[in-house]
Amino acid sequence: MVHDSGGDFCGNSASASIFYKIRIKRHAAFRPLPQWQFVYTVAPEGFYSEESDKNRMLYFWSTIERVICEQGLWFVFIDQAAAFVIPQRVFADKETENRYFQLLQYYKDLS
Repeated sequence: MVHDSGGDFCGNSASASIFYKIRIKRHAAFRPLPQWQFVYTVAPEGFYSEESDKNRMLYFWSTIERVICEQGLWFVFIDQAAAFVIPQRVFADKETENRYFQLLQYYKDLS
């Protein structure tokens, strides 16, 4: 699911969030499946990563090294080896996906 606050990419108030869940299927026969929820927000001040209402981290735009899309996954790299992985399937449609990453690239290019 994606939340887009609307607005124009050039405006200071534009932000967008992506939310998705993953389940770990290992050990399912022995105990309930653990589940993680992730929210990634693109905002003027930086890229927010929030996990299962446990923590929230802000990565300033200068720390985002690159953004690529391969095999149905978006990778938002914060260094050469570490990246946030966002599956394309979490977006409602291609237009929403494009808007999210255009906004991300816009703010990254400003830094």
